[in-house]
Amino acid sequence: EMAFRMQTSVPSLTDLSDEPQRILDMYGIDDRGVDGGYARNCLLARRMAERGVNTVATSSAGRLVDAAASLLDIRQVASHEAQAAMLLEFAATGAAGNLVLPPAGWSRPVPDGPWIVDWEPWLQAILAAREGGVASAAVADAFHAAMADVIVAVAQRRAVGSPPPPVVLSGGCFQNKILLEKSVAGLRAAGFAVHWHQRIPPNDGGVSLGQAVAACRGRADSLQGPQAQRGDGT
Repeated sequence: EMAFRMQTSVPSLTDLSDEPQRILDMYGIDDRGVDGGYARNCLLARRMAERGVNTVATSSAGRLVDAAASLLDIRQVASHEAQAAMLLEFAATGAAGNLVLPPAGWSRPVPDGPWIVDWEPWLQAILAAREGGVASAAVADAFHAAMADVIVAVAQRRAVGSPPPPVVLSGGCFQNKILLEKSVAGLRAAGFAVHWHQRIPPNDGGVSLGQAVAACRGRADSLQGPQAQRGDGT
């Protein structure tokens, strides 16, 4: 169904003749964008999202980081995994830290279900800061701080009992030194004991090690089956 929708939508998707002139002017597109370029790609991305073409919903924090890097014009096309995230981290390194993004939105559609964080206030603030001439370094630093604040807020919403349970930070985003340090500091200030990776990487490297351990454990369990039972107990 998705493939059919993509195939039938592409011709109308790339035809910008139905876009009002004011929209083309807003994006800075001349001659209906026939020559391509960044402005035309931005408009095409909007049209793709509106039509559900090659648009997959994700809860990955990494994609949010990619979006921030794109809005700050730090990186538009990634040639390798986490490239945009690394450049965003480098941009934030050494920033003064005097810019604060607005709070994220929160909702919980299902009682006792997961919390949903609405990032739109951040994205709007990033665009406004860029249009206002704020340095990308300051905005990148504020973005990292806002993400760390949300991590602390999630832990506080999920914490039950006193003292609160420990928090384990894992996942590829925690290869980011700035995000990790801000998250650890915030969690500790909120009274949480915090654990993070020391010798095993938090990204796919850790996942692959876990898969290897699981495979070895499965093999060990199979060796303990009926055929492995002998009179000497070995």
